[in-house]
Amino acid sequence: MKKSIFMFACTLFAANLMAQYDGDGGTEGSKAISKDDASIVAWAIGVEFDRTSEVTYGKPYDAIGMADTTNLVCVSLGNGGTAVATFDRPIVNKDGFDFAVFENAFDSTFMELAFVEVSSDGVNYFRFPSKSSASEDKTTQTTSHYYNLAGKYSYKYGVGFDLSELEDNALLDKNNVRFVRLVDVQGGVDKDSQGNIIYEYDEHSFLHASGFDLSGIAIINGGEPYTVADMEGLLTQNNTYELASSTNFDESLSETVKEKNYTSGNLYFKGVAVIGEGYEMAIGWGLSNVSDTSAMQPTGESGMGWSNNYYVSSSMTGVSGQNTGYLHGYYSEYNSEEHLSVFSKDNNTFKPIGVYVSQSLASFLYPSTDATENGWFKVIATGYDAEGNATNTAEVYLINFAKDENGKELGNYSEWRYMNLEPLGEVAKVKFSLASNYAGSWGLNIPAYFCIDEFTYTKVNKNSLASEGNAENAANISLYPNPASDVVTIDGCKDRTVRIFDTFGRVVYTNNCAENTVEIRSLTSGIYFVSVQSAKDTITKKLIIK
Repeated sequence: MKKSIFMFACTLFAANLMAQYDGDGGTEGSKAISKDDASIVAWAIGVEFDRTSEVTYGKPYDAIGMADTTNLVCVSLGNGGTAVATFDRPIVNKDGFDFAVFENAFDSTFMELAFVEVSSDGVNYFRFPSKSSASEDKTTQTTSHYYNLAGKYSYKYGVGFDLSELEDNALLDKNNVRFVRLVDVQGGVDKDSQGNIIYEYDEHSFLHASGFDLSGIAIINGGEPYTVADMEGLLTQNNTYELASSTNFDESLSETVKEKNYTSGNLYFKGVAVIGEGYEMAIGWGLSNVSDTSAMQPTGESGMGWSNNYYVSSSMTGVSGQNTGYLHGYYSEYNSEEHLSVFSKDNNTFKPIGVYVSQSLASFLYPSTDATENGWFKVIATGYDAEGNATNTAEVYLINFAKDENGKELGNYSEWRYMNLEPLGEVAKVKFSLASNYAGSWGLNIPAYFCIDEFTYTKVNKNSLASEGNAENAANISLYPNPASDVVTIDGCKDRTVRIFDTFGRVVYTNNCAENTVEIRSLTSGIYFVSVQSAKDTITKKLIIK
């Protein structure tokens, strides 16, 4: 009987596998998803690319929102390049396809393919099983030769992906998929999940537009939407900016300090005007929608008077495209007034999800001759709870001339980068700062400016625990012993997902808490942050391991 059941399961799997060996979109039996399909509930709101220098076709904003009606608006990944997309809600595992990836293939024989991977935490990625039966002969390659590879259909049609096809893993929450990563298939070299070489149309006569061309990623099964502070509608004119000043402030903190709160979503982004004898300096946040990159050198004015500090780095506009709003920030090491902070306008706590960050044009143009061999420049975000205690930190490098574990040098990054803020947990405030080893006795040498956009978060439902039938209140969840060495008890964590982050925001442990205890023997001594998560809330506590 068991053998019969096993054979039936194998047959069913084979049937499902072959179901995607179909024809191009619009043909009978095709599983392709039209970009206009009524089942689509959302599209990617941001994409971070890692592509070779010779690939220049398309801007990151060409791959967000609905896929274009033509095959011209897209972003080329290049040979072996990658793209990581984020969304305004998590992707969840339900019946059928959960999301779809769109490429700009001219027809069903002109295919540039990509592997598809997903992640819940932005660290651990899981690749969909793929299969290719195509031969090296390009004239015989058709859509029906590929399974679970993005790019197999012509433009206007996307390849659907079902999260249930991925094996269960404690590091992947299939009902909280926040990231989709695409990896360009190197035709004739890369292999599918069964060890077959993948052949594709791989003519690279136009290197600037080689590789997989991403035109959009759509969510079909989505969870509860986040709130996105996208800075739109805050400036009435294009190609301009605004700073906190003595004439447009919201509140006078003193005769010499004026506060301006730029509001987007349910959040305040604090800007401050510091007024002295003969000068006025804006620190913290200011607004911009500048997309003209013609001003290539600082004017020499003080503070945020440097004209090109209102520009994101050389090739970019706001995350959403031309003339879209974003915030630029000035970090002052010498002014004691709080600045570069983000907090809820109704004084409630919230849970940050992520934000896109970029250099200003001034820092991007900072002379490389002043950089050290292993020079770096990074943005740091620190969360604070209602009592003013730090919860955790997150960071992202905008310049890094040191090599990573793969021997790759990031260099001077010119496009928007994503900062994962989930490790901060539930906070009352987030504060941003800058750090660099381009520094001297007077602080940072590199211009202390950067830009942010698409600050994504969720509001905290204070009754969420009670609504789940859990008698424990968030404030009563505790860890003990703390410090701990072998096992830690977490009151209130039973049947909830527990994640442990190190001080760099990396996930070092993920599992379901079965008995209110978690084994930590495998973790080295140090400071960690424990996140207890359910479908409706997240609580973060500091843990010290001896």
